[in-house]
Amino acid sequence: MFTANQILQQRYELQQQLGITRRGRQTWLARDFVTQPNRPVIIKLLIFNAELQWDDLKLFEREAQVLKSLNHPKVPKYQDYFKVDQPNHSDSLWWGLVQDYIPGTTLKEALEQGYKFNEEELHRIAREILQILIHLHELSPPVLHRDIKPSNLILDQDKQIHLIDFGAVQSNVALPGTTFTVVGTVGYTPLEQFGGKAVPASDLYALGATLIHLLTGVAPAELPQKDLQICFRDGISINSDFIKWIEKMTQPSIEKRFRSARQALASLNTKQDSDSKKVNFVNSIQTLQPRNSTKLSRPSVNQVVLKKTSARLEIHPIKPSQSNYPLFMLLGAGLIAVLIMFTLQWVLVSSSFIASLFAFSIFAYFTLLRFALPIIVSNFPNRTHLYFDLQRNRFEIRKDTSFGGNSKPTKLEVWDSISAIKYVMATQRTGSGGERKWAVTIRTSRSYLLDWNLTEVECMWIIQEIQDWLTSG
Repeated sequence: MFTANQILQQRYELQQQLGITRRGRQTWLARDFVTQPNRPVIIKLLIFNAELQWDDLKLFEREAQVLKSLNHPKVPKYQDYFKVDQPNHSDSLWWGLVQDYIPGTTLKEALEQGYKFNEEELHRIAREILQILIHLHELSPPVLHRDIKPSNLILDQDKQIHLIDFGAVQSNVALPGTTFTVVGTVGYTPLEQFGGKAVPASDLYALGATLIHLLTGVAPAELPQKDLQICFRDGISINSDFIKWIEKMTQPSIEKRFRSARQALASLNTKQDSDSKKVNFVNSIQTLQPRNSTKLSRPSVNQVVLKKTSARLEIHPIKPSQSNYPLFMLLGAGLIAVLIMFTLQWVLVSSSFIASLFAFSIFAYFTLLRFALPIIVSNFPNRTHLYFDLQRNRFEIRKDTSFGGNSKPTKLEVWDSISAIKYVMATQRTGSGGERKWAVTIRTSRSYLLDWNLTEVECMWIIQEIQDWLTSG
């Protein structure tokens, strides 16, 4: 066995044993005193004796060959490969692999110390690992790590992620009918890898399982499963799009995962860009709030109805049946009165009193109709309804298709993406009678005017509700 301060190859001084991963394996932090200044290195040692399986030696040699061929700043650099004779144990032979030492903390150590990773950190970790995998998977032949997990990921002093321990690496495609060595860690390894059919998407599964561990603080093997899918949604609070992205990474079926690390990274970046634009939109409408920070309460007289869930927000104008029934009843009663006067005038032709009453009723009715007509017209079809849908990242403006708005507004007028919104503001304009009116304007590359005959307070309240809903979503 080896001890601290022992010299190997007349060059490497062993300093601290870092771990015994399995029987016959040791990992040491050592000092290379040939280099100036002396630099720290990692030496992995494997014993070769009667108890060793040939597959272990083949994997060890493959790790050395692959590391020697790689050139990536986030992967340990190969330094040396040698055998060590043990005079006191003639039946044993040790092999050594020397690689760069990367100072930092493994993600497993961070978890054990109680560190809680936030969503922004998880996004960054995922992106950095995917960039490493893009490099590895797009080599010829592709290099598969096959053992991504928190203990094999180091966070360095600059908060950069490094992928280490290529002891399970695969550098060529397994051919049908050939024997294989089962490698990987339970919970992080997909089913196809246990069957000797690892593919680039297998590393994506391991990355997804690693993110689940960082997110929940629980090893994926200890989490419940449904139809072989890891269940981790309960008790976490992050963006639903990011949850779906992780779930796609950890699909049991290869066909349902991302095809490549490049595709997974593109999808992640697209979702994050959308979230960033949504945050910018939320920040922009904050400036439209009243100068004091008091949350606006719903106005006592309101011309709109809000319906909202975590995924959808709907804003509808009040139906005529809810606000204008008294007016319609008055107009109907007036029309009946005119018809009665007309009937009496026709029956009692000689009555001057009835004739005068009929003339007055006609004048009164049409005077009332003149003031009521704009209200009647405003309640005909084509009243505006607004829908926000977070899952589809779009908002829609729809119109009524029947008088009175009693049917669902099924006519789609326009739609645009939520992430394209630059601002939402209250717009003031002058009506045909010189009165001041307020409307809500949504601005993307074009402007959408929502004219619901609102007051300024109603407009500000609607903007506040949109902001609150987007923030909570």
